[in-house]
Amino acid sequence: MKYAYTLLAILLICNFSNLQAQNTRTITGRIVDANDNETLPGVGIFCKQDNSIGTVSDLDGNFTLEIPASTTAIIFRSVGYEEMEVALGSSNKIDVRLKSANLNLDAVVISASRKSEKILDAPASISLITTKQIENTVAITPTANLKGVPGVDIINMGLVQSSVVTRGFNNIFGGSLLTMVDNRYAAVPSLRVNINMFIPTDNSDLERIEILRGPASALYGPNCANGVLHMITKSPLQQDKKYMTTISLGGGFRGKISDTIAIANPIDPSTGSVFANYTPEFDYENLGDRTMYSMALRHSGKVSEKFGYKILGTYFTGTDWKYDDPLEPQYIVKGKQTTDGRETVGDSVLNARDYTINKIGMDVRLDFSPKPDMQLIVASGLTQNNTIEMTGIGAGQGIDWKYYYGQVRFNYKKLFAQVFMNGSNSGETYLLRTGDLITDLSKLYAGQVQYSSTVMNEKLNLIYGMDMILTRPNTDYTINGRYEDDDNINEFGAYLQGDYRLNEKWQFIAALRGDYHNFVEDIFFSPRAAIVYKADSRNTFRLTFNRAFSAPSSNNLNLDILQLADLGGLGELGQGFYGLDYLPSIGVRASGNRQGFTFAYDDNGLPMWHSPYSQAIGGLQNDYYSLDGNNTLNNMTWDMGMELLFQGFAEATGLPTAQVKLLFGPLIPDDISNVSNELRLLNLTTAEFDVIDPSNVQDYGTILNSATTTIEAGWKGGLLNDKLFVTIDAYTTTIYDYVSPLTNITPNVFLDPTTLASDIAPQITAAYTDPTNTIAANLLDGALGDGTPGSGLEPFINQVLGAGSGVPMGTVVPTQFNDASIYVTYVNLGDVTVFGADLGVTYYATDDLRLSLGYSWVNKDSIPLEGAQLGYVGLNAPKNKVAVKASYDINPIDMNVGITFRYQESFPANSGAYVGTVEANHDLDLTFNYMPPWWENSMFSMVIMNIYNHEQQYFVGAPEIGRSMFVKVMKTF
Repeated sequence: MKYAYTLLAILLICNFSNLQAQNTRTITGRIVDANDNETLPGVGIFCKQDNSIGTVSDLDGNFTLEIPASTTAIIFRSVGYEEMEVALGSSNKIDVRLKSANLNLDAVVISASRKSEKILDAPASISLITTKQIENTVAITPTANLKGVPGVDIINMGLVQSSVVTRGFNNIFGGSLLTMVDNRYAAVPSLRVNINMFIPTDNSDLERIEILRGPASALYGPNCANGVLHMITKSPLQQDKKYMTTISLGGGFRGKISDTIAIANPIDPSTGSVFANYTPEFDYENLGDRTMYSMALRHSGKVSEKFGYKILGTYFTGTDWKYDDPLEPQYIVKGKQTTDGRETVGDSVLNARDYTINKIGMDVRLDFSPKPDMQLIVASGLTQNNTIEMTGIGAGQGIDWKYYYGQVRFNYKKLFAQVFMNGSNSGETYLLRTGDLITDLSKLYAGQVQYSSTVMNEKLNLIYGMDMILTRPNTDYTINGRYEDDDNINEFGAYLQGDYRLNEKWQFIAALRGDYHNFVEDIFFSPRAAIVYKADSRNTFRLTFNRAFSAPSSNNLNLDILQLADLGGLGELGQGFYGLDYLPSIGVRASGNRQGFTFAYDDNGLPMWHSPYSQAIGGLQNDYYSLDGNNTLNNMTWDMGMELLFQGFAEATGLPTAQVKLLFGPLIPDDISNVSNELRLLNLTTAEFDVIDPSNVQDYGTILNSATTTIEAGWKGGLLNDKLFVTIDAYTTTIYDYVSPLTNITPNVFLDPTTLASDIAPQITAAYTDPTNTIAANLLDGALGDGTPGSGLEPFINQVLGAGSGVPMGTVVPTQFNDASIYVTYVNLGDVTVFGADLGVTYYATDDLRLSLGYSWVNKDSIPLEGAQLGYVGLNAPKNKVAVKASYDINPIDMNVGITFRYQESFPANSGAYVGTVEANHDLDLTFNYMPPWWENSMFSMVIMNIYNHEQQYFVGAPEIGRSMFVKVMKTF
């Protein structure tokens, strides 16, 4: 790896020096908008033969460019405008009028190749949301601008909460879509989750949004197997006025859910009945209880041509859609997890959800431009949030969760470098199902450097760089437990991409990236290859190959939580029953997978196990026992089972336990013999124990990178004199070494009910018919049978059998641990493959009317995979979804009207604690934007979402969502 860094460093140094002396000429000029003659700052001007020679226009649209005398043409390029090439003659002065770009053909993007290029030429499936489209969208969160984009899957989980990916494999509390703001990762550090409300920006500050579908690791590194979402904000140095202030005020309300606030099907899967003590909740009656308000204040200034600044403040408050989770207890005792178990904090309190959403955000940025082609940008931001967020282990009540960042970026010609830090402070956040406090004070530090150059007579463009990501978890031992002091993650990567243009029609791209992760043994290589054929200026075909990866997260590696100290309270019962000086418990512990797990096996190849009663019989805590090999432990388990049975009888009859034992004890054998053992695995979804074969116990390797390989073919083209723009992408994706959710790898040992029945049934039968036990037998005949003599015998045997074989004796535990706890962890399960296609169509019917269609298809919404939760991996997205949009500009009155319809079919949901079926849903949104001529630089906007109030759940465990309306007034001074 060090040789790769050395090579890249040499390349960077070499490119800083121009070793060839040559004759030059100086070109000057001015650039304006062809429509209104406004000057255009920030336009890129490049030498056609060598794109590394370039500059940008100043605040007045002026530029000066020194170029080799042999240069035949220069290129002008700016986001939102058509690229323009000007042939050079004898004059050294050029004045240019740039035309607004056809947004689908001529627009410039940067995310596909980490350089500026036309969207038509980009060797990837990419969509662009422009400044005008953003201005015409009334969005509460930045990701609300993504509705209807082909290939984008959005799970709405509340008024502001959502989970966004491209091409499926969505998850609750997920972060598989690499989300960036101005080249900075936006995910919460350590947890690696994308939370929309944590992004401290606003539509008034967004310049554009780029969505890259498919893997992108070759250039972006780890954790972008599901694409890239890049939000780019406005620069103060590119504004027209010296000072600008924009104020926006918004208000609205959500509808009232007409039915009870309940999950779609309040049935307990373990019983098949309605959840115990389930009482549905009702929505707020008063409109005032369902309102929302927002405010944003953006002030920016270009103090000079070399210095500018901007300050953005945002505020939002509202009442979320209500949801009644029957698994959230009415009262809880808050506490925090530690390596030694749960520590309570305070007394029992009412566990009522707080549906009030509050967000306060601040963003500050300074832009320095000492030269036209040099920029230094310093930015920092902070948000504080109160909201309910769904997680993989139930919903969390976010209380004063702070997210903050600091960033420094530097651009000089073809050099880009940056460092940034993201930080998190979870405040008083806790889980609503358990009352467990979530402590997260983690930070992430990152640094990147990139350079580009051209060789081979300007036919080959090289982009190369390196980056590092340093994750510093800090959970105060509540999440990472025993790993808290050894949980730092260090990632380093380097990449090289070559873009070779054979001629005007053929383009070949190849890239290779290598990444090092301090918890993964080998360097991971991510190749990329693409062939682009440009049939003409308006049609491009491409074939691409990408390999991307998701590196193990902090939870994958460092998780260490004792989720349950004493399963079923059996340890406490056994301690009192046997008078032990320690707690012989079986706990449940969630553990990261750092070095894999190996089990102990006896001479017959059967897995061995730990017993919590090992010390009670004179052994050590970490002693291993063979299956079917310890009659002493069998009888201790039998005694515990019978104690539970007697306590159950006492509770049912109201008699003292001692009297129950005296009455029914003679019917039950004191000891058992010749009884085998059986392995059962605790199902984390149903909370039931499932019988497994001992041969299914296997060793597990350390957690590996999950690799995603995608082969894709696509076409982008303009038809009907550029009135119609079409994109078609077809792909196949295979995920190798798919990482499971938390999975139980440690089965428990029980008395085998078949051999137990053979041993105890004859003895119970004999005792039941013994005249000395007539009173007990008659009572059982009446209670368990129909009252006739002997009718209670078989039910009684079954109850005794269930009690005796229902107590876990111990656990098949890996050799890495010395206790008898159940261990749940992350493992690589295997490979999954899907095929899919995305279609995007935009039609400019007139200059004022724009119609668009987005359709996405994938061949599977669930993939069977052994070891996965419920036996399958959920795409958590529909096989088919479609979005239709129309936008009409009513220019005589300066109004824009838009309408969006979306439909998606039903799909199975399987994400952590949330399993079920999401029904097909559809909604219709209507937007209005009005710019009154009597109030300069102002806009009135309104959106009605789900206009016909189709109440629907977008995911299992999320609230039903109906109609909502929001109105916003924006004024720029």
